[in-house]
Amino acid sequence: MNSKRIMLSYLDTVPHQQFIANGRKYTSKHRRLSRLSHIFALALLVILALTLSVAVAEKPADISNTQNFLFVADKQEPIVDVIDIHELAPVHRLTLESPAGNLVATPYAPLLLYTNQLGRSVGILDLRIKKLTSSIKLQSAPTNMVLSPSGTIAAVTGIEQGGFALIDTYRQELLFELENFPPTGDVLFDLNGTDIYYVNSLNGSLGVIRINSQKYFEMPLFAGEKVNLMSPSRSLDGRYLYIADSDSGTVLGLDAFTKRVKKSFSVGERPVRPYTTPEGNFVYLMDQTSGRFTAYDQFHFEMFADVVMERGLNMMAIGRFDRMNLLLSDSHRRWQIFDNMTRKIVRHGEFSGSPIGVLGAAGGEVAYVAFSDIDQVAAVNLESGEITYVGATMNGAGVFTLGLSNNVCH
Repeated sequence: MNSKRIMLSYLDTVPHQQFIANGRKYTSKHRRLSRLSHIFALALLVILALTLSVAVAEKPADISNTQNFLFVADKQEPIVDVIDIHELAPVHRLTLESPAGNLVATPYAPLLLYTNQLGRSVGILDLRIKKLTSSIKLQSAPTNMVLSPSGTIAAVTGIEQGGFALIDTYRQELLFELENFPPTGDVLFDLNGTDIYYVNSLNGSLGVIRINSQKYFEMPLFAGEKVNLMSPSRSLDGRYLYIADSDSGTVLGLDAFTKRVKKSFSVGERPVRPYTTPEGNFVYLMDQTSGRFTAYDQFHFEMFADVVMERGLNMMAIGRFDRMNLLLSDSHRRWQIFDNMTRKIVRHGEFSGSPIGVLGAAGGEVAYVAFSDIDQVAAVNLESGEITYVGATMNGAGVFTLGLSNNVCH
């Protein structure tokens, strides 16, 4: 082999001559052609590899199945970043006509809806083409938006100026609006999608909107009292409704069919909106002032747990089997995981940013937290306590939503 290398090296220096080496015939011309062919083949391979990599990089992400994604809207810019919840990576950035005031994604159709408070409208994007396909004008300024359980209709309300509108999400058209509707936050759909519950803090009442008749009526709960009612919640089976008054410290449990008070809970000074569990067993009540957390079973309304936690806690994501629950606050960065079986705090820590909200994954293993002051979102494994941060937005999140969440009524 050494003699052959030496001979070939020597032949390259002798132009157009013929030699016999190791029983084979060589020419310097053949040698140069052979080397050029190798270089040409290698160049073709490099060009092909680069072409394939560019093609893969430029292939647009398919974001039409909303159940695979987290949608995070920037608090200042008209953009929404789309996060793949399986890969925990951003895959696309949507451009809106205005910053999103509120945001919902239909779970069974490729649609993303957002509110424009200044423009008094609701925009609808078709995620198959990643473009705005409808802009629905409203009489009042929308601040809150809630989807029906099926995602086929969206209820839009104004917590500042009042007003109510119902939108057919699939047809992308306005069904009706209600004039002189009182200011209210998130509404609550019943299981059948025929009635919508809301609260009126101006007169301390629970209201019901009949979708078929396009009329509404109200039932006094705290007549003659100054109240600050939280948005209503319901049990998984729709049997019970829960209304919290953050001024009196009381939470009422009502029979959804008779509308009569079934149980009155004394929670503390400032109870938050009650949380009901995806498995349907418990209702969780929290007091922001004292940090008191209580769990009641929804069959007999007997207390199951009564624990004092971090003060200011007002948000929750519920884990699988109603067990591991993440509690956090929009007033500080500290978080705790509560084991509802052992009735103890099993993990705690502090986020890198200030939370604006939390959503539980459909399976209950992970909770997603968005922040107002960092350009990231967090995925919290409720069973291991591991936190993964993913880049999203430019200035921090204003609102965010999941294609499918295990939250019963939040």
